[in-house]
Amino acid sequence: MPILVPKGSQTRMAGRSWKNAANGNWSASTNWDTGVPVTTDTASITLNGLYTVDLDVDTTIVGLALGNTTAGSQTLILNGYTLTLNGASTVNSKGILNFNGGTLTGTGSLTANAGSTLIWSGGTQSGSGKTIVTGNLQINDDNYYKNLDGRTLETRGNTTWTGNTLHLYGSNGATWNNTASGSIDLQSDADFYGDSSTTFNNAGTLTKSVGSTDGTDSSVISALFNNSGTVEVQQGVLSLQGGGSSTGNFSIQSGGSLEFSGGTHTLGNSSSIDGAGKVRFSNGSTTEVGGAYNLTGTTEITGGIANFGSSKAISTTNFALSYGDLSGSDTVTTTNMVWSGGTQSGSGKTIVTASLQINDDNYYKNLDGRTLETRGNTTWTGNTLYLYGSNGATWNNAASGSINLQSDADFYGDSSTTFNNAGTLTKSLGVRWHRFVCNLCPLQQLWHRQNPAGSTHFY
Repeated sequence: MPILVPKGSQTRMAGRSWKNAANGNWSASTNWDTGVPVTTDTASITLNGLYTVDLDVDTTIVGLALGNTTAGSQTLILNGYTLTLNGASTVNSKGILNFNGGTLTGTGSLTANAGSTLIWSGGTQSGSGKTIVTGNLQINDDNYYKNLDGRTLETRGNTTWTGNTLHLYGSNGATWNNTASGSIDLQSDADFYGDSSTTFNNAGTLTKSVGSTDGTDSSVISALFNNSGTVEVQQGVLSLQGGGSSTGNFSIQSGGSLEFSGGTHTLGNSSSIDGAGKVRFSNGSTTEVGGAYNLTGTTEITGGIANFGSSKAISTTNFALSYGDLSGSDTVTTTNMVWSGGTQSGSGKTIVTASLQINDDNYYKNLDGRTLETRGNTTWTGNTLYLYGSNGATWNNAASGSINLQSDADFYGDSSTTFNNAGTLTKSLGVRWHRFVCNLCPLQQLWHRQNPAGSTHFY
């Protein structure tokens, strides 16, 4: 026996279509073929023509189809209102979604197909749905904050990010996935701030092409940052402050700087850092460098820990250690080094081939278990604080190396510390007693004093 369904009890999944090939407000019923869409409707704005639909009321619908694939340009502007999409929605190739404030939310996913444009100049994307952009994403406008609240943004096409003043915030498990086909061009010093639950996964290309070079600003990513693709810093500073795990490439050009400036960063065996720019480890960050590191520019440690443990040759043309720790089991080779503070530790070796400057009275310097090998010219200035050796630390001054001690600074070492001089050690300046630990003098220390007349005495 058939089951009879009372008339009117069925849930109708209706579609309502925009019929006005001119600009108009969403709330005007005359602009739709069967009236303004309601919560059980899908809304279709696909009529041929060049026009803009202004959202002028908070709206909840099942789905949205914006733009056709043949002619004209069909634009929907949110205008600060809330658009809730609880089903699958699409922006086609001729469609433009202008998200200039308000909220895009709901349980449904919004897919912007190839050729379409999504403009995000302000407002919040939230809800359990996903925003998938295969077309063009433009993030811009200095006037409004932008929020990614618990939602997933997936970029598969070209993203251009301009504007400096206000920021993009991630929270409540928000995720930005830049896929293998996605490219992001950061044309500003804008920031992506995220709480501890926010993640940025880059499997495509992230390029910072514009940015301040005078140190006055930078682009900060404080979300967890995982790079399996390519990060290219062409100009300005990209500061990674939330930690993360990476297997991809970081390429730093001569006008660019990459900072690991917060959290714990793990760079896997297949990762690489290269280029003629600057890499800085700072702000209490810990970076495990497990991949290739060949920088023709400058490496700086200014308060972070850089642990080189890749079992690969590590090289950088210039190295500056002022505060923090150069550590690990790798051999780090640099042409020029300035050591004004901080620690060199681990079982590895630091080789300085041309110039080492040990200076600055403001910070202690520690050689903790590591081998320092100087093959070029070493100049040591500054008197107040000391260089300490411990835990089997070794300083090898090679036959080609010369050390010019232009101060009364001291190298203190415990009984396990060794100084091997096969080159030249010169004390050219000094006015008081000076102590230097010397492996060439077993069971005793080498003392030398230069008086104002210039004579030097060894004891």
